[in-house]
Amino acid sequence: MLKVAKVKLKNGQVGFIAGAGGGTCMPIGDTTWAEAENFREGFAKVRDGASGLWGHIDTSGYPVGLGIVWKEVGDFSEGIAAVQTVEGKWGHVGMSGLLIGAGGACWKAVGDFKEGFAKVKRDGVLEWGFIDKDGTLMETCWIEVADFRGGFACVQCDGEVDGMLEWGHISQKGILFDRCWMEVGDFYEGFAKAKGYQGWGFINHTGTMLDVGGCWQAVGNFSEGFAKVKGARGWTHISTNGLTFEMGGYWDEVGDFHNGFAKVHGVRGWSHVDTEGLPFASILWQDAGDFREVTLSNGSISAFAKVRGLHGEGHINREGQWCWRDVVDFHEKFDDNAEGDHGWGYVNPDGFTFKNIVWQEVGDFCENFAKVKGKNGWGHLSTEGTLLKAIDNWIEAGDFHFGFAKVKCAGGWGYTDTEGRLLTSPDWQDIEDFVEVLPLQPQWYWQEQCSLS
Repeated sequence: MLKVAKVKLKNGQVGFIAGAGGGTCMPIGDTTWAEAENFREGFAKVRDGASGLWGHIDTSGYPVGLGIVWKEVGDFSEGIAAVQTVEGKWGHVGMSGLLIGAGGACWKAVGDFKEGFAKVKRDGVLEWGFIDKDGTLMETCWIEVADFRGGFACVQCDGEVDGMLEWGHISQKGILFDRCWMEVGDFYEGFAKAKGYQGWGFINHTGTMLDVGGCWQAVGNFSEGFAKVKGARGWTHISTNGLTFEMGGYWDEVGDFHNGFAKVHGVRGWSHVDTEGLPFASILWQDAGDFREVTLSNGSISAFAKVRGLHGEGHINREGQWCWRDVVDFHEKFDDNAEGDHGWGYVNPDGFTFKNIVWQEVGDFCENFAKVKGKNGWGHLSTEGTLLKAIDNWIEAGDFHFGFAKVKCAGGWGYTDTEGRLLTSPDWQDIEDFVEVLPLQPQWYWQEQCSLS
C-alpha cells in the first residue's frame, strides 16, 4: 500500500507526495493542479487551472481515460466515478476512465454506486431509477429514490397515502414489495422504520409489520437487537420480536444500545439500562455517554461510559461502578487539577496516569502517539509517556496517520515519522494527512489505457 498525502505549494498549486522509508518522500507525477481531492480507491480528482476542467489521476500522477475533460467529477465508489460533460450531461466512468453503458453520459443527475447500483435521473414524471455497473437501467422508475443499503432501497411511488405520496422498498432485482407508507427508512438489522396512518412502526424484508408496530409517535433504527420508540408515556426500547421491556419504565429521552447498554434520561437525571430494561440502581448523572469497548493492559476487553456528576467527570464500568474522576474523553486524556497544576495529562483504562507530565493542551492518542503542547510548542507523546525525539517546539502538529504526522515550523508545513525524522524540509503552505492507496491497477486497466492511444 502506498502512503499518499496532498500538499499545497507556496504558489497555491496542489500536488501529491508518497511517503517512503528512512524519513523520505517523493512527488507523485510531475504536474501540480489548481485544485485536487485526496485519493479514493486508487484515484484522485484534479482540476486544471488553465481549462478549469476536471479529471482523475492514478497513483503514478497521470490522467486516466480521456484526460482532464470533464466539467465536474465525483470520487470513485466501488470502482466507478460520476462525471459531467461540458454540455451538462452526467454519466459514469470505470477505472479505465471510459464511460460505462451504451448511452454514455445521458442523465440529468446521478449518484455514486452503492451495493452495485447507482441512482440516475432522466426526463419525465417518474424521473429516478437505478443502473447496474454495465449501465443497464432497471425497468421501473420512481419519483424519488435513496441509495441501496442492506440489499434494499427506499423509493417514492406515484400513489398516495392520506394525501401524501407513497413510499416503499425495492430489492436489487427491482421488485417493489411494499408501497403503502407515508415515510420509510433504510434497513438496520433486518428491519426498516415505516410510517402509516396510526404512526411509526417497523417492517421486515417481506413488508410484514412487527406485532406492536405502527403505533409509535417516533422511532429510531435497530442497534444490537433493540430500537428506541416513543409512545404516549415517553421513550422505551422495542426488541426484534416486537416486545417492549417488561421491567424498567418510560423515559424523557433514550439512546441506542452500545455494548449492551443504552443511556436513558428521567426526571432526576441520566442513567443506563441493560437489555432487560433495568437501570443501574440509585445511580443518576447530570450527563452520560454511550458505552465504548477498550482493551485493558492485560489484553482483556471491557467497556466504559463517560459520565458527569456533582463532583466532576469520570467513567463507569458495566457494573455501574465509578472508575476515576476528571476524565474529559476516553481517548485517555484528562484534566488533572487535583494538585493545583491546572494542566492536561493522560489516563489509561486501568487508571494509570502520567503524573509527572502536565501539558497546556493535548490531543487524543492515535497510532500510539498523542500531540501535546508544552512551554516551547507542540510535540508528540508516546503511550510510554516520553516525547518523540524530545521535541516539543512545533508551532502546530497533527495526529499520526499511517506512520506520519503533519507539523508546522516557521518555514511552513512538513511531516515527521514515528522516529521523529522529517520527511523533507517543512516549506509547504498547507498539507493533509496521509491515506493508504493501492499502488497498482489490474492488468486489464493498463490494456484499456493503451487502447485509448
